[in-house]
Amino acid sequence: MKKSILINCIILYLFSALQCYSQKKFDVMILGTFHMNVPKRDVFNIAVYNILGERRQQEIAELIEQLKEYKPNKIALEVPFNNNYMLSRFEEYINNKYKLTDDERDQIGLRLAKNLGHKTIYAIDYKEDLPINEAIAWAEQNGQVYLVDEIMFSFRNKFFSLFNPDSIETKSINEIFYLINSPPFDNINHSIYLMSLNIGKDDKYIGADFAAKWYARNLKITSNILRIAKDGDKILVLIGAGHAKLLKEYLSQIPGANVVSSLHFLHQPSK
Repeated sequence: MKKSILINCIILYLFSALQCYSQKKFDVMILGTFHMNVPKRDVFNIAVYNILGERRQQEIAELIEQLKEYKPNKIALEVPFNNNYMLSRFEEYINNKYKLTDDERDQIGLRLAKNLGHKTIYAIDYKEDLPINEAIAWAEQNGQVYLVDEIMFSFRNKFFSLFNPDSIETKSINEIFYLINSPPFDNINHSIYLMSLNIGKDDKYIGADFAAKWYARNLKITSNILRIAKDGDKILVLIGAGHAKLLKEYLSQIPGANVVSSLHFLHQPSK
């Protein structure tokens, strides 16, 4: 009995010591973004045109100055993990051999990294094709197209309550970023996945399978963030705003990870 207790104590001690030794502490800020080159990959897209024009370039320069206050030592972008094409682009950019496009990873990620004197950037995305078209087709074939209509109607109303397409051009880049990084927008983005759980019947979990893939993708992105994180890091993750809610929730539950709100570094829009 005494021997068993001793062994258990040793195991517990070693496990505790290993946890203390291996746990890294770092800050991470998730900065949700819209796709500046308007690729129309999402269900609803924030379309801001003429990003390379004088007005928007000045606004982006101001945003860069605000983000510098966070003082990140690593900038992670929505690029597949271990894919080096954006790193090659960055290396050309810091050597004045690359002209920035209207891609948000260029306009914010590369500009901020160069401005801060960084020598590299990090890729943390995990590509996962979501079966949204398959889910819609199944709903149409099984008498549940009304559920798809309800989801789209609800999402559209919530989305446009914050982003009226007729007024988006009146908002500054800072105002747009503040809104899409706010808790209400996080919840709007996430609601489409939870509402999809209604799609399916009997042993068919069409909506749940769709949502599960989204959760799995963001878990893998979180894993990639942890892979680049070192003790003492201050990481800025620039990624599509739809990912923000889950990434912040996942990271906030990981020992050693301190999730910093991007709203602290964005100016609240005037009402």
